[in-house]
Amino acid sequence: NFGNTATSDYFGRFTPDHFKVTASTAGVFADTCSGFTYNGQALSYQTAPTLTVTAYNGLSPAGITGNYTGSYADGLNATDFNVAVPSTDSSQLGADGSNLINLSWLANAATLADNNNGSLTFSFGNDSFTYLHEDNSKIAAFTPAIDFIFSDITDNDGIQTQALPQTVQISGSSIRFGRLNMDNVHGSELIALSVPLYTEYFNGSQFIRNTADTCTTAAINQFSYNAGTSPVTVGAANSTASINNSSLALGQSTLSFTAPGAGNTGYIDITSGTFILSAPWLAFDWDNNGNHDNSPSARATFGIYKGNSKQIYFREVY
Repeated sequence: NFGNTATSDYFGRFTPDHFKVTASTAGVFADTCSGFTYNGQALSYQTAPTLTVTAYNGLSPAGITGNYTGSYADGLNATDFNVAVPSTDSSQLGADGSNLINLSWLANAATLADNNNGSLTFSFGNDSFTYLHEDNSKIAAFTPAIDFIFSDITDNDGIQTQALPQTVQISGSSIRFGRLNMDNVHGSELIALSVPLYTEYFNGSQFIRNTADTCTTAAINQFSYNAGTSPVTVGAANSTASINNSSLALGQSTLSFTAPGAGNTGYIDITSGTFILSAPWLAFDWDNNGNHDNSPSARATFGIYKGNSKQIYFREVY
């Protein structure tokens, strides 16, 4: 009661004069595969970014109000930290040379920890980020960097944070623009045929094999054979599909088809049916309409490859 000899009502509450940002840690993305993530794959934190604010009084110089803790610090909540929603990389331009690479942010609930010394630490939740798999993202591999900009931090008592905005950045390893590809093959109906199946990424001028990809998996039932399933009718017989390295090795696997036997000629058209639905980051603009949403395709031909029918002279050299 501060010298009042009579019993008085409660007075207060006492509040700090202002907050200051006193510490921050940059976030780090976890790789989706070994050393890289594809455009279109979801990224999460290996280390979540944090921001620490400390309560100060109005003296000059200002001192920390160490009692701003426990029930006396209940005026500040995680929802009071206003962060601009990032929609692009902080600096990486896209294929058009003028617009930043687009991304999406799926935020999870953040937390606010009382450090019991007049400061509180804001930590991002289990957020998810995706660099969009679109035409402007078809560039050479780059290092991602996303800025979180805190524009306002004001508690329920109206106590504000000085020197805002404050930026906290997240970074990670390589982002690669990838696709799945397959090759056409042909051979005798008396032997099995193998169709190469592999992942590639764009290096700035062309697609090259992604030998670092040991994470992509593929299954026989994720592909379509002559618009159907395995086994496939070839001539009067069947050919059965199998897969080597369901988990890609050095970015490659193989679809194999058993020999249908003598006189059973024909072809098998292979398309990635449900595979691209489960891995849309490996789709590509195969139809050149500007949208990267197509599956690759290939043809395995048994016994009917004869070369150019207009050829009038042919000699083999041994």
